[in-house]
Amino acid sequence: MIGIFVVMLTISSAMTTILFSDNGTVNASNAVNLDFNYVWLRVQSFANVIHDVNWLEHGENGIPKGRSWATAGENYTRDNILWPNIGIPNNPCGLTGYTNLSIGYVDDDRGKVPGTKNVAKQYSTKIVIHDYNLTLINPDEPDQYIPYTESFPFGLGFLPHDHLLSPYFDIYHRTHFNDSEIPIRFRSLNCEPCPLSNPYAGASPEYYFNIDVTALNDFPAILGGIVEYVEDGQSIPEDQNDTVFLMNESISCETKIQNITENATGCILIHDQNRNYNFGNADDQNCSFAWVNWTDTNMSLLLNDLKNGSKYFALLDTETQTLNFFNCSCIIEEKTPWVGVYDLRNKSDPDGSGQSTVINHNLLALVYSWLHRDDPCKAIIVAGPLDTHWMLHTVNGWSWFNFKNIFDAPYMDCYWVPMFSVNASVSEWIFDNIQTASISGFLDQDIYEQTHNKPGVISHNVVAYRNISHSPDDKIVVLSNRVDGWFSETPGDSGVGGAILLGIAKYLKDNDITPKYNLTFLFTTGEEYGMRGAQHFIDTHPSGTDEGEYNYIHWIGFDQLGFNLTGDGNKLQTEIKTQNESRPVIRAIANDTDYKNRTNNFYDFCVNYSSGGGAEDFVWKNNCLNTILFEKGRGWNGWHNTGNNYAEGDSLNYIDRNDVNVTFELAWNITKYFCVNPDCEFDDEVSYTTFDSPNDGDTLSDSIRAEFSINSILPSDKVMVKATLHDQNDNGAVVAWKVTNYTITTLSQSHPYNITITIPDTDAQGEYTL
Repeated sequence: MIGIFVVMLTISSAMTTILFSDNGTVNASNAVNLDFNYVWLRVQSFANVIHDVNWLEHGENGIPKGRSWATAGENYTRDNILWPNIGIPNNPCGLTGYTNLSIGYVDDDRGKVPGTKNVAKQYSTKIVIHDYNLTLINPDEPDQYIPYTESFPFGLGFLPHDHLLSPYFDIYHRTHFNDSEIPIRFRSLNCEPCPLSNPYAGASPEYYFNIDVTALNDFPAILGGIVEYVEDGQSIPEDQNDTVFLMNESISCETKIQNITENATGCILIHDQNRNYNFGNADDQNCSFAWVNWTDTNMSLLLNDLKNGSKYFALLDTETQTLNFFNCSCIIEEKTPWVGVYDLRNKSDPDGSGQSTVINHNLLALVYSWLHRDDPCKAIIVAGPLDTHWMLHTVNGWSWFNFKNIFDAPYMDCYWVPMFSVNASVSEWIFDNIQTASISGFLDQDIYEQTHNKPGVISHNVVAYRNISHSPDDKIVVLSNRVDGWFSETPGDSGVGGAILLGIAKYLKDNDITPKYNLTFLFTTGEEYGMRGAQHFIDTHPSGTDEGEYNYIHWIGFDQLGFNLTGDGNKLQTEIKTQNESRPVIRAIANDTDYKNRTNNFYDFCVNYSSGGGAEDFVWKNNCLNTILFEKGRGWNGWHNTGNNYAEGDSLNYIDRNDVNVTFELAWNITKYFCVNPDCEFDDEVSYTTFDSPNDGDTLSDSIRAEFSINSILPSDKVMVKATLHDQNDNGAVVAWKVTNYTITTLSQSHPYNITITIPDTDAQGEYTL
């Protein structure tokens, strides 16, 4: 008999038993040999940034901001966590080419807002909060100052027209309360949404009206701007910042339109059929174009008011074909100020997104009420047991998500009024004293705007590499995590993900594993502010196979992971979201890792088809066909819960170390499949023994046992060995076969493996080949 073996590798990996010692530390058997302690220490270092940074020393007024984008916390993370682990010579992760990539203006078409010619993406524009104060006042109790660590300001912003309203209220640098005492009013927002066609519902007719319009191009809606009427004999002014121009549609308007720059918000043409002229080049312009009919009664009212010096704010909704005008000249005539409270204790959130449509609409209704002269809202308090993670990005003009209706924007910018999140204990005090309580405070902020020559705020992506001498077709796999995080939630969102990414790099280095493609280890920033870093990276490192492009074949990302906070009846779930065609393979690897059982069935697990959700796969989905995102969620009341207070949320109290370990192993198993050639071979010779199978009634040698050892490029893997018996007297037909899985490891004492196969009794005597 002749011995011939075929060896095949499965897609699975060796199982690891998690062991709990008496002192609470978590260890792993060395079947996989992942450095779990290294990852846990990195989780601690990411979580402790908020405690390790001297915020006062860095000019941030002592306000702790965690790893928030473009703060001292981001700089600390870059210089004290990433650089020592992936940047220094002979770094623990074995990466090369460490680079800090500055985020700012991109001088080509990729740096423009889609659908426009010259409107630059504001990668680095940010509203920076220098200082703030909230003090609760009750006549029967001492005043209660809310410390920085237990409140979070969102700042003011929302629309790019705001700084043009500064004659009426200093929007970008002000002490909004001026430390005056203002009553707190509770207004429930869990109700029917405000009418979308009239966001100023309830405003007096002399302050608000709308006009039917016809959109002339497919530009995003005008989300606000000060109306400037340019009469026939006038020219376009030089200062066009966020201005909506109103002019007669005539031959003379052609020249004016050519002088409208990317700083303008829109242009409304007054159409008069008697002029026998229609402007036909709206598609080539830099902003929204629409026309209104000169016969509209409100049109003449608006023109008269503008000629008499009134200032109007305009909102063009291209879906409803309505132009909404609000007379902002009256804003300073405030009467009875109040502070609104948004109750999160019984928040309706059916889709788990944290911001249901009803909530958004009614929050807008509350904000708009501030603009009504008879009902000025001075601030909004977001109160409840949940989080600071109210995704109201303190930025203007983040418009490449291409929303055309302000009410449907998936990522709302910040609002016109100051908004503060307060912790659960402060919230309870407010609700207990809502009938008699008032509040004083202020918000001191500036806007840092990006220009062609200068970024708004200074921030960086970080990149390093594990490349090979020749990657087939210059293919690249990007392994990615974002370093920034929202105050009070950063250990799990996304400190664990960052630690796992570093752990994967270290494992490759420790075991001298050569990847089959070039690996880019990318740490982005600004995810919580609209995925700034990821978008900037892909815009400056475009995908493709031409010169100056990058052949990305897989993007593997790590988002919020490892936390264990869950609400009543809400079982958290670790998910792999992927648009990769290898989903069955990913599910098989996940099943073999056995995540649910090894986390004591405390969490659910699934592999979902997803082409980009609320994390950075949103940016990568159109730039890399195969995205794989690791994320933990399901249900907002466990997703971003901070516990009883925000300081607790910035601790490791709600991080499940066992879950971190199992998720790390799962992440490696899947990364390994897409990034490493699992080369293996028989070690030395295979030995064979033939014998008669017992109890078959004869003495013929009808069985053979092969003994062997296997070497693998990997320190641990599951190997499938298939033995096949062929009948040599019948043209080699297969008469028997057997498949056996073996867990192999180069880290333990090597013992020969064996496989035995027997000729079936139904086959004739003769020669057989193994």
